[in-house]
Amino acid sequence: MPGGNAIDVSGPENLGIAVDTGASTAFGFYFHEPSDSTAMLDGCNAACVDSVFNISFSLGGSVVDDLDFASPKDQLVFFGAILNETFDAVTVTETTGGIDNEFFGEMFVAQVPEPGSVFLLLTGLVGLTVARRKRLH
Repeated sequence: MPGGNAIDVSGPENLGIAVDTGASTAFGFYFHEPSDSTAMLDGCNAACVDSVFNISFSLGGSVVDDLDFASPKDQLVFFGAILNETFDAVTVTETTGGIDNEFFGEMFVAQVPEPGSVFLLLTGLVGLTVARRKRLH
C-alpha cells in the first residue's frame, strides 16, 4: 500500500470513520482484495469471495449520501468520491462477501469547493489580470 499503512480486515467489514477535520466533501482510500487463498502475505485466509461495500456519508448523525463500491481482484485501486453535500463521518459496510481478507490503505478527506465557487474565483482572477495589464500599458 502507498504510504506503508494498511488495515487488514478478516471477516465482514464494518468501519466507522470519524472525520476530525470538520465537514468535508471528498473522501478516498486505497484498496486491495486478493483472489488467492494460498498466498502468505496478502491471501484471502479463507475461500475468496467478491466483496461489495456500501459507503455511507453522514453529517451530525444523519446520512447525506451513500454508494456501493466493488473492486477488481488482485489490483491495488484508489477509490475516491466528491459529494455535493458535506459530511463528518463515513461508514464502510461489507454488504456482499465472506470472512476473507480485504486491505484498506491510507484514507483521505478534503473540502472541495463547489464548481460554481471555482468558476467565480477563476473569473475574478482573469478580471484582475486584465485590469492589471491595462494599468501597466
